[in-house]
Order: sequence, then structure tokens, then C-alpha cells
Amino acid sequence: MRGALAAFTRQPVEWCSLCRNNNENGGVMEFLLLLILAMMIPMLLMSRKQKKMQAEHDALVASLEVGDEVRTYSGFYGLIVESYEDVVVLESESGAQLKWDRKAIAGKVEAPEENLAETEESEDKGENGSTPGVTVER
Repeated sequence: MRGALAAFTRQPVEWCSLCRNNNENGGVMEFLLLLILAMMIPMLLMSRKQKKMQAEHDALVASLEVGDEVRTYSGFYGLIVESYEDVVVLESESGAQLKWDRKAIAGKVEAPEENLAETEESEDKGENGSTPGVTVER
């Protein structure tokens, strides 16, 4: 009888070292703690990056002045004609003036280069004025 009773009082078989009882080194608690930490670290790193991007955007919006050409998040391009604390008035190419919140501005539009067409034309021609890749025998 003693042998049969001993079979019922044995410790359960451990299938993995992390699944021990809480009495033995806190295996389950350690596993849960590691799991939570593994999820929290990427979230903290992403939030730091997002805060940095938000600070850059806030600096850009604060630096906008009358006469700057901007693009909003909705894709509207306009020229700043009036500037207030939280609001700017943008003028479209047709002359319509619209009031926009500063936070809606995605970025400043850089002025296009005036001699862009000349640059593209010179790239299309070879050194001696011929089209590159074309050989003409005389």
C-alpha cells in the first residue's frame, strides 16, 4: 500500500523549466514578467520616435511665415497670406482664400528650380549633341 500511496504523492513532471510551480523559484511569474517586458520595450521605443517626429513637425509649423508655400495633409497647396497664432489663411492659385489650422499643414513646399527644363534637356543629349545610345555611321 505504501508504494501505491507514494505514486500519488510524487511531484508532477516538469515539461519545461519556465512552467514550474510558483513555490520553485517563481517560474511562471518570471515567464510572465519577461513576456510583458518583451512587449513593452518596442512600444517605448516607438513612442520615443513618434515624439521626436511630432517635435520636428511642431518646429516646422512654428517657423512658417507669410509668403511660404505649403501643402496640407489633405493635399491642398497654397500660399500663406495671413498668419495668426493657431490659424493660417492660404490662398489657392485661383485666388480663393481659405482658413486652415496650423496643425493641418504637412510641410513646406520647396520652390521649383527655374532651369529644371534646361537641365533635363542637357541630360537627354550626349556630349557632342547627339542622343546617347544611338550610333550613326557616316
